[in-house]
Amino acid sequence: EKKEKGMAAFKLLYSMTIMQVYNGDADAVSMLDELEFCYTKFLGDKETKTEDAGDASDALVEILLSFASKQSQLFRRMSEQVFGAFANQITENGLESLTSIIEAKESLAGQQEMFEEQDDEGEEEGEDDDDDMMDVDEDELDSDVEVVEAGGSGSGSDDGEEEDEEDNEEDAEEVAAFEAKLAAALGTHRADEDASDSDADMNDDEMDELDDKLVQVFRARRQETSHRKDKKDARENMVNFKNRVLDLLEIFVKKSHTRLLALDILLPLLRLSRRTSVKQIATKANGVLREYTKVCKGNSLPKIEDDGQVEALWELLRSVHKEASHSGPMGHATACSQASLLVTKVLVAHDKDAIAGVVDVYAATRKDQLMSTKCHVQPSFFSEWNNWCVSASKQLK
Repeated sequence: EKKEKGMAAFKLLYSMTIMQVYNGDADAVSMLDELEFCYTKFLGDKETKTEDAGDASDALVEILLSFASKQSQLFRRMSEQVFGAFANQITENGLESLTSIIEAKESLAGQQEMFEEQDDEGEEEGEDDDDDMMDVDEDELDSDVEVVEAGGSGSGSDDGEEEDEEDNEEDAEEVAAFEAKLAAALGTHRADEDASDSDADMNDDEMDELDDKLVQVFRARRQETSHRKDKKDARENMVNFKNRVLDLLEIFVKKSHTRLLALDILLPLLRLSRRTSVKQIATKANGVLREYTKVCKGNSLPKIEDDGQVEALWELLRSVHKEASHSGPMGHATACSQASLLVTKVLVAHDKDAIAGVVDVYAATRKDQLMSTKCHVQPSFFSEWNNWCVSASKQLK
């Protein structure tokens, strides 16, 4: 049955790729070679399947991401179906390809970096575009009220009204700047005129000079409008792409939640929840994490296999607590608590004595909350920890 699902997935993928070839997509031709490589490693004979299976999985992820990035509902559904058939074979590199997208900036600079088209001009623009991907931190915002507003955790209608107001303000400023430049160009001739010649007609040279000035003004106007549209389109593309990747990550946690590798998505999801300026993206990221913690119950927890993984999990727990100390919307605080408790459950399931170390980590975070002005951890972070302690105390004794 598993092989039949794999065959069906590759048939679908081949069909869509061939369709792209007939549509004139040059990249689709080389994609067919990559698909052949993936098919051989996943569904070929035993000898070929044992070699380079990880490389095939990584290549398949890149192929699916190329389809997911397209503005098409058909490609989206196809990428989800194929990804679901091979989600349990995703490697660390493949998962990193997914998480790197949700951590990219929602801006023109982020799009250029993502598609490896960034040039020198793009790097300069990246500094201006950072506002689109707000890194809400304690040094920038001092109160939780400000965080809620900046993080976009208000109502959807309020977010839309704020964006409309910002667009209107930018339009007004742009029009005012254009009118000022136009007035300056038209005023160049008048300023050079003598009072006695004010009513005289302009000669040919003066007309040419005025034409050149007007051409420059309108060219600058067109370039500025085009650049602004590029920024807006890039932001929409990145938001759309992140939505697609979050859909894939939700499939991944449902199919592979028992793999320790799945824990690698925790920090990227938490950072996305805090940094994004789009409320819908933050809500979706929190939803993926909530779904992950929901399916990790009882014997479905990820299993630790060696001591190296134990140390990595302790570092992950401390990193989650550090992330929780940043200012962010309420949904971010809840997500941090869920992530922390999930890592705690994995550690304790492996070794009950690990609970002592977990208590120390929570104690250190509580100490920072009381003594550091840079720690903005929410009270719910500790109340949910206390609730878990009450329910788990009998099993730990």
